[in-house]
Amino acid sequence: MEMFLKDFNGCGPLYTDEILVYYEMPQLFTLFDNCKNLYISLLINIDLSKYIIVNISKERLNDIKDSSISLRDVFINPEMNKVYILQNDVVSEILPSKLSENDLPDEHLFLKMLINPEMLVEEKEKQWDMVRDSLSIRLINTFDPKEHEIDCNLFAKIISTIQKLVTAQARCKYSKQYKATDIIEMSKLNFSSSFIGSVGVKFKTKERQNLLNETKLTPILESLAQLLEGCSIEKIKAYFDNSNYDYKVISCYKNYLNTLLKNDFDIEYNIRTNQKTFKYYIDNSNIKEQYINLNKYISNKTFNEDFEGILVAADTKNKTFKLETDDRIINGTIPKQLLKENYRVNNNVIFRLEVKQEKQSIGGKLIEKFKLLEIIKQE
Repeated sequence: MEMFLKDFNGCGPLYTDEILVYYEMPQLFTLFDNCKNLYISLLINIDLSKYIIVNISKERLNDIKDSSISLRDVFINPEMNKVYILQNDVVSEILPSKLSENDLPDEHLFLKMLINPEMLVEEKEKQWDMVRDSLSIRLINTFDPKEHEIDCNLFAKIISTIQKLVTAQARCKYSKQYKATDIIEMSKLNFSSSFIGSVGVKFKTKERQNLLNETKLTPILESLAQLLEGCSIEKIKAYFDNSNYDYKVISCYKNYLNTLLKNDFDIEYNIRTNQKTFKYYIDNSNIKEQYINLNKYISNKTFNEDFEGILVAADTKNKTFKLETDDRIINGTIPKQLLKENYRVNNNVIFRLEVKQEKQSIGGKLIEKFKLLEIIKQE
């Protein structure tokens, strides 16, 4: 028996009874008081130590365990018609109708969907979790916040664009210290857990923190937090001018923002590194502002970047080439002074390219233009 709360609404302590769902820490669990009254509690915000608590009978608890009642019904239709919100050890009572939609489980979420014995980790694994950096995202449909589902392919794309952005940042920072393959490995994020009743996911670094309470991704995630915060053209310009990030990082971030915009999402971020927490809720209008100002920033700049990949084609007659990198196909032009080079198609190459973003005459959309500047390496 472990005390959960010293004083519950002036009625004495509450004690932890049975943990029903465990994702890194108890998420859904039962409690009891000194009079043996039974309660059930749901963790709704880990950073604010915020919980929903309602009275519950043994019969209704059995219904939950049998999955004959949804988790949502437990809290919006409590037996005593009372709901308690616990935040930082302070209890307040509200009507069930006043519960925030984002705090409630999904309509058709049952306990049997969440039970996973593997989630009951040993203490050693808990300690491992505590010494790693993390990144959590929660997606909210801009026009229908009650929608708690998402297309699998779209969700995979959003996760993929985040990983590509983190890897691009790591390549910039560590290119002179580590091999490219090592950077890719060290920048990988591990899936850690999902959220109850909403579209969200938590990632953790593979690497544990060192004696300085840092991982190699600590500066990357802290820099990402700074990037997410800036919407204005002044902040975006200051960020990229001072961070020494290359065009690949800018391109990855632009692609990520574009994916969110096309599908009308607000997004909540929670980044934890080195005992620091960065939390932002960015609505769709701010994402749009970021995207527009990022385009303004890059439309006035020329970037010279090295790209490694397979040379798919080199047409000296039409002065064009096609390069396949890890994550994209690049079509570019060959200048007159490089037309006589011996291009080895289907071989690995490193090309130094000039990259510009130019507006289309019709529609005004920015498109990428690549021009070969130098052949760094050909196998």
